[in-house]
Amino acid sequence: MNSNFENASFWDIRREKKFVSLITIENDEIKRIEEKEIEGIGIRTFGNGTWSLFFSNNDEKTRKKRKKSKQKVVNKKPIKGKYKLSAKKDVRSIDLEEKVEMLKEIKKQFEGEKIKSVSITLYAFHRTMEYVDSLGSNASQEYPITSVFVNLVGKENSRLERYAISFGDSVGLELLDEKNWEKIARETKQKVYDLLKAKKIKGGHYNAILDNELAGVFIHEALGHAAELDHAIESHTILSNQEGKKIAPDFFNLISTHTKKSFGFYFFDDEGVKKKDTYLIKNGVFTNYMSDMKSSMETGKSLTANGRAEDYSNFPIVRMNTLCIKPMKNVSFEEMLNELKNGLYLIGFTGGETSPSDGNFLFKTQIGYLVKNGEIVAPLKDVSIGGHTLETLKHIKLLSKDLEKDKGFCGKDGQSVPVAEIVPKMLVENILVGGE
Repeated sequence: MNSNFENASFWDIRREKKFVSLITIENDEIKRIEEKEIEGIGIRTFGNGTWSLFFSNNDEKTRKKRKKSKQKVVNKKPIKGKYKLSAKKDVRSIDLEEKVEMLKEIKKQFEGEKIKSVSITLYAFHRTMEYVDSLGSNASQEYPITSVFVNLVGKENSRLERYAISFGDSVGLELLDEKNWEKIARETKQKVYDLLKAKKIKGGHYNAILDNELAGVFIHEALGHAAELDHAIESHTILSNQEGKKIAPDFFNLISTHTKKSFGFYFFDDEGVKKKDTYLIKNGVFTNYMSDMKSSMETGKSLTANGRAEDYSNFPIVRMNTLCIKPMKNVSFEEMLNELKNGLYLIGFTGGETSPSDGNFLFKTQIGYLVKNGEIVAPLKDVSIGGHTLETLKHIKLLSKDLEKDKGFCGKDGQSVPVAEIVPKMLVENILVGGE
């Protein structure tokens, strides 16, 4: 270890402690209940063209990872200070039994006629991380993250349909108190009832409104990963050689942001780079990639505070945090429907695939609705959308004025981190729709 420090032109140390609470209740049965504290230290060095990572979880064993790199000089500003975001209801201070009762009360709201099964999951953590490096950084950050997942299965005769919702934010368990669960449950059950009578649609090209969740998935999966600088270095992406070029309408602005109320929140990344907002697309022009230290040093591009690791035992790599699309301030959903006139309103996401290298994507929606003369007239099931990312961007015609948050866990190189999108609804023309 000492020889690695002596030969290093740069080193940093991350000491992390995370309290995690995970509870799943399905119908009247507790399927999973787990609380644990994860603690460890990761020491990263760079020297002679090699990054090394030594890590330990206090079991007196030290493990090591290495990866080669082309860069030679580390260039970043040191960070100092203590940063803390407090929870009103700290996950660490509430008894496990009380958490279970809170979930059971919420679950009751989703029960009802034709609802065969209700599953609810709470995943919450409180993270503390200390960071020091050879450039003089000495900082710490502390913040909560809480999320709730609800999954409903409806049944009518022999037909089964499923619909799921989720919420998450950089808050404590007050998230459970602040939601209007009666209204949310009523709207969610209605989606299940709609699915039980929904029909399939013939595949083809349609004009469609993508709801906030589906629009967020498109931006994250089809565009966001292509804007990660390590992807651009390691393999050609659809955004390679696109900097400074117009790829979207004038009104389209995409920002990698660090708002305090987001599932992808942090004060500084896992390389000690303080949070900042970065325009990825400004007035339709692709302006910046998201970067970490390694990719920034290899290309000379500025750091964007997107170097993230799942925990102390992993190398930080380029990851999204919270992607935000600026809305069109004067466009309501009703106005979008009138502009659409005839087409589809598509909601949610159940799975799919995308390729940053060739830009092709396919996403399955949770539910769709047929729109005629600006009115929603009938529910649809088994609807998917597909196409090419850059072509789809050019066909975005309107963005709604309402912004909604979506959240999830993003996987890359064997690591998973919480991410979010804050986006409006999108009206897209001539999008490829899969159906019957």
